[in-house]
Amino acid sequence: MKATGAARTAVTAVVAALPLAIVVYPAAVTLGRSLFPDGTFSLGLYADFVPFLDSPDLEALEKSVLLSLASVVLAGAIGVPLGLLLEWFDFPGKGILGSLLTLPVALPPLIGTLAFYFLYGESGIVPRGLEALLALDAVPFRLGGIPAVLLVHAYTLYVFFYLFTRAACRRLDRAAIEAARSLGASGPSVLFRVILPLLFPAIAGAGLLVFMTSMASFSAPYIFATPERILSLEIFHSRERGDVARSLAQTTVLTLASLGALAVFRGAGGIGRAALEGHGIAPRRIGRKRPIATAAAAAAATLLAILLLLPHLTVLLLSFAENGTWTTEVLPPRYTLENFAEFFRAILALVREGAMPALLEPAGHSLWMTAAATAVNVVFGVAAAFVLVRYRPRGSKWIEATILLAWALPGTAVAVNLLTAFPNLAGTVAVLPLAYVVRNLPVLVRSSSTSLAQVPPSLEEAARGLGHGRAGTFRRVLLPLVMPGVLAGALLVFVTTLGEFVATILLYTPRNVPISMQIAADFREYNFGSAAAYGVVLLVLIVLALFASRRFFGRGVGLAGG
Repeated sequence: MKATGAARTAVTAVVAALPLAIVVYPAAVTLGRSLFPDGTFSLGLYADFVPFLDSPDLEALEKSVLLSLASVVLAGAIGVPLGLLLEWFDFPGKGILGSLLTLPVALPPLIGTLAFYFLYGESGIVPRGLEALLALDAVPFRLGGIPAVLLVHAYTLYVFFYLFTRAACRRLDRAAIEAARSLGASGPSVLFRVILPLLFPAIAGAGLLVFMTSMASFSAPYIFATPERILSLEIFHSRERGDVARSLAQTTVLTLASLGALAVFRGAGGIGRAALEGHGIAPRRIGRKRPIATAAAAAAATLLAILLLLPHLTVLLLSFAENGTWTTEVLPPRYTLENFAEFFRAILALVREGAMPALLEPAGHSLWMTAAATAVNVVFGVAAAFVLVRYRPRGSKWIEATILLAWALPGTAVAVNLLTAFPNLAGTVAVLPLAYVVRNLPVLVRSSSTSLAQVPPSLEEAARGLGHGRAGTFRRVLLPLVMPGVLAGALLVFVTTLGEFVATILLYTPRNVPISMQIAADFREYNFGSAAAYGVVLLVLIVLALFASRRFFGRGVGLAGG
């Protein structure tokens, strides 16, 4: 018993100490150095954030908040109706459309942004195509700036609203809906006065995710809105100029803004939470008894499927374009297999010689750093789940809060915090994997805790009653039951980290250039074919990870994390 108690104490200490060491402490150091830039207390670095002053930093903060709020509105306007459509209507091709609607999740932010640039940018396929089709003297539009960022955000982030709405619809209590209908409420009245209020907690949760992601967004502003003042970009530009002190204040303000949004959205999401508990009655679907509605839904679904596939198809098409040949034409004028032939030759050289060719180094760097970060997150996530769900020591709520704090930190803030608190890590190959661990710390904790909470303690007691010790119970009973949730979280961490760009651009070194930075470098050098080919390679790696999870761990892996 003493050994067991000591083990619990040790695990609890590690779980409590790690987020303090790599999340709270770096953020506190950044705050402290911004308040004591010369060893004495000063608010001088925050002078540009004083309200009612015409300052660039205040402008960047205001634009970041407004951009995030607009992203919430646009993504919600797309995702919520789609969730209702897919859950309440039956029409041909519904299953295929449901899968296509999740495609933006598999598109890394940088790749998605570049796809929109190639499609709708200044020399994009769509503007140039309309110019040629309508015989115009100039392109009819040139997507750029804030509107382009909003379009990218709407495309990539509506998935949160879509998934949350569908999940919440399945938990609705249909009795309330039927009661409203029996009282004579019309369809729109039922929708706006009954259904949407019941769905509000889920919608608020999705809104929180979209707002936080938009505040931390870097890829879309970096490509489309470089002249604009957006706080995540300003931090990067300050570091580039060597104005480290200013970047510390900007990072602190961005962190505080994200934490404020977290508090506001969580408070709003708590309203009416009990209304969603329901009785598990599936909603009544509108099927073939309403042919007009069904036909309209099918037509809208077909058009939407085409729009969803365009970015992926664009990346695939451009991966065959010859570098330096596409300038003002509608489509690349010359195509080649050389972009992929180089990869195959490099793979053959790797197999024959056992040495990593230069072409494959970015992919190799991304794979090992992602795998290392995922492994650390898995071990910590399982340990934290047992501490928070089973052990429940005094102060467990504070432990959970410090873990969740990592999720509220934008990628640029994570990078600056680590560089400030641990300057000796700058320029080393260890700093990027550490940043990946910090950014994904809550994911495995959440998915593992959810799975463990669903395992009745009586199963553990039964196993011990049959003669199994604590180690045997953990290995033979608990671990197999929580493994689907753990693997779901691990897959999510692996897929999202593989193409990570936000923290990477501030932390990478020439010794560990990841695939996202190689794509950005090829794009800057107008090697669009090579950049797209790397993008296809990244997408293939993500698809292989998804396929492996389904093949070896079953369909439940993708859903167990909740």
